[in-house]
Amino acid sequence: FRSNHVYVATLGLAPEVYALEQATGAVTWHTALPSTGSRASIAVAAGRVFVNTDAHELYSLNALTGAVQWSAHTSSGTSSQGSSPAVAFNKVYVGSDDGLYAFDLATGALAWKYPLAAITGFSSPVIVASGTAVPLVLISAADMKVYAVDAGSGAGVWTYTSGCSLADTSLAFADGRVFTRDLAGAVALDVNNGAVLWKSAVGLPTKTPAVAGRVVFYSDGQQVMGLDAATGALTWKAHIPGGTVAGGDMAVALEMLIVPNRGRVYEFK
Repeated sequence: FRSNHVYVATLGLAPEVYALEQATGAVTWHTALPSTGSRASIAVAAGRVFVNTDAHELYSLNALTGAVQWSAHTSSGTSSQGSSPAVAFNKVYVGSDDGLYAFDLATGALAWKYPLAAITGFSSPVIVASGTAVPLVLISAADMKVYAVDAGSGAGVWTYTSGCSLADTSLAFADGRVFTRDLAGAVALDVNNGAVLWKSAVGLPTKTPAVAGRVVFYSDGQQVMGLDAATGALTWKAHIPGGTVAGGDMAVALEMLIVPNRGRVYEFK
């Protein structure tokens, strides 16, 4: 599915999902959301827009019209829902207060639920489509654990226990390595079994790692660091202007590392 639109959801008393023309920002359609809206990122696939909301409801909207195609309930908790949907294998995956959920992409029917003992918070599912015995969905939670789950059946494959809550950041994956954190710094795990490949004492990372080529980027809120993805060795670091980072996660595009902070965007090359 190709679209020349940008999709965004809002929070507040009258929250909505908007489809904006990429070239002009003009509103093509907008659809009301329940409760206080959504604080998660939107997933777009197969002509659909998927939105996880604070009402603990996952919505599928027609990407061209904004019409609601289905909605599905996740947990019965009351916490904010920051887990962003991921789409693969004709399923939509999302974390919630009591588990990792997989819904049928076409109908919204529950395919499976992997129970979790703690909330996933802002941790979003990461898909590993190849290179393992079975395709995996990775997610972390407030119980300090990383979970690898069979994407087809929902069966647990392995877990890794960190030394800190993992509900406020997501995992990153590249070249057989799962990147997360502990109290001492950055951690890389083997995607096949969760074994620790390396640890790097760079301070407590506060943002989701970003990966580009042979480098994985971490931030402790004061500086950004580039580590060798294979060994964890520090290759460079730079101070982030504007004080302790208060903003979204890092991203890599056009051979630049993009770091938002306090209403500004900083680029590192």
